[in-house]
Amino acid sequence: MKIKNLKNKLKPRTILLVFSLVILSFFIYSLISFLSGKPLITISEEDLRNISKPPDYDPDKDAGLLYSEILNEFSYSQTPDTVKRFRWLSSNEPNSNELKEISNWLEKKQKALKTSELTAAKPYCWASSQDLFESDVLNFIYLGRAFSCRAFLSYKNNKTKQACSDIITCHKIGRHLRGPIDFVFQMAGFSLRGLSVNDAFKALSENPEDLNTINLFDQYFESEITKKENVFDNRYEKLLVTKAIQEVYTDNGKGDGHLIPRGTFVRYQYKYPDGTLKIKTVFEPRRLIYYPKSIWIAATNPGKKETLNLIEKAYSYLSKLSSQTPWQSHINMPTNQNLFQKEINNNFLLKYGGWSIQYNVREIKRAHYLRAKEISLATTIKILLYKLEKGHLPYSLNDLVSSGYLNILPMDPYSDTILTYKKIDDNFTLYSFGEDFDDDGGTIEYDSKSEDGDLILWPVKN
Repeated sequence: MKIKNLKNKLKPRTILLVFSLVILSFFIYSLISFLSGKPLITISEEDLRNISKPPDYDPDKDAGLLYSEILNEFSYSQTPDTVKRFRWLSSNEPNSNELKEISNWLEKKQKALKTSELTAAKPYCWASSQDLFESDVLNFIYLGRAFSCRAFLSYKNNKTKQACSDIITCHKIGRHLRGPIDFVFQMAGFSLRGLSVNDAFKALSENPEDLNTINLFDQYFESEITKKENVFDNRYEKLLVTKAIQEVYTDNGKGDGHLIPRGTFVRYQYKYPDGTLKIKTVFEPRRLIYYPKSIWIAATNPGKKETLNLIEKAYSYLSKLSSQTPWQSHINMPTNQNLFQKEINNNFLLKYGGWSIQYNVREIKRAHYLRAKEISLATTIKILLYKLEKGHLPYSLNDLVSSGYLNILPMDPYSDTILTYKKIDDNFTLYSFGEDFDDDGGTIEYDSKSEDGDLILWPVKN
């Protein structure tokens, strides 16, 4: 009887123990499965390189091969501060000592600048093929500044042909940095094109009756009015971000998965003088205290499919912003980047990975601003050419079309109409509505703080 009673007492405990063991086993199994999940990476480094490769690639036409040899000549350490901060379109021109320093530096760079001129004339730059993006993006900027400085000095010494050539070369280098390449290098390309456009405006404003200057600029910048292109190309960036997501998420075979907890092993990459790379994996005990937190983050962070869908939506939005004019986006598209950014902030990987849609939107706006200036520069050149050949300014931009100077009227990217042209005695005003999308009469320069005013392109102001 006692044995029977003991068995009856032990039965519930046994069931509870077995049940607990099953739950514990399931938890351990789930934890092991969670921690041992593997990523599925379908995008290779070769895919990233080839996305920007021209379909008719010819090494003889590739500027990237030569840029690789040139850029080291224009590193941060080799470029004087006077060149770094030089702006022709500025009220503070270099003093005599600074001009001497710039001249001496340019003299030392003559060979590199000559090679750069030949390089800029090539039809494309497949930069990824030669690890060109290993270079500091500032090297490209300083190369462009070198041509800007030389253009300034040439123009002051009445060498207008050399000055125009250098301004155009700077713009060509900027145009090489476009297409499906790293976003930062596309930004550098726009900076160089902006530098070139500002220098061209300055040269024209200092001598608006110099027919040689006008003709040289006209031959190159004329096509800017009719160019139709996305201001930014997001294909490389999207592929790069997708690859990064694949690398840090597990894959369950159905396209979904969870964030992989950050481990206690760290990979270090070493580059030897001969250029070879070696990756070394090192165990770091101090990371053990963060491991439980990383497991929690991995378990609660949005999954792989949700993260990829968010990236798809965000890049689709950015592509539309790039392909449409600011006016078209203003009319047709809601300003929903804040909504995207809220979702991004709820995703640990994207938030702390530094991905910001607002940053991309800001740079796309800056690129559209430059496109407006490029179109306006080409239009200004035609107006000045018309005046020199006809003996008077056109009464309207329609005169440029009817007289054969333009094939089409230059549209204002910030409105649904053409650029605004006003003939004022023997001079004129040319402006765009600017980012407030309304006409302020061309008398108020756009101010980002008040968000009011026009983008006034002519007359040029320092």
